Amino acid sequence: MKKLSGWMRIWIVLSFVFFISSYLYGVRDYNQRNNEIFNLYRSSCEISNKSVNQFKECWDYAVDKTDESKKSSGGLLEQTLVFSILPLSFFWIFGFISFRVFKWIRKGFVEQPQSTE
Repeated sequence: MKKLSGWMRIWIVLSFVFFISSYLYGVRDYNQRNNEIFNLYRSSCEISNKSVNQFKECWDYAVDKTDESKKSSGGLLEQTLVFSILPLSFFWIFGFISFRVFKWIRKGFVEQPQSTE
């Protein structure tokens, strides 16, 4: 089994921190957006001074519209994919390519031993 270098360990820890923080951001954004949609419909029910039955119908409509918005914008799994997994995979690919290019460039500056003939 290959030992991990210090840079690899740092990269893994940073990736884990990025994944957790972006996942939490995605969850917060998902919930906040749905709450704003629900509050918009709910406030229209409260402003209109409807009777109790009409208010209940309006409230149910607000809940239905919020559920519809959740379905159309994707669920929490899609939010996780967009906010954490895709960017993280791009960072890993970019990091790998950059590391290989850096090693290739550095190899050109290393002095080659002169052969004595």
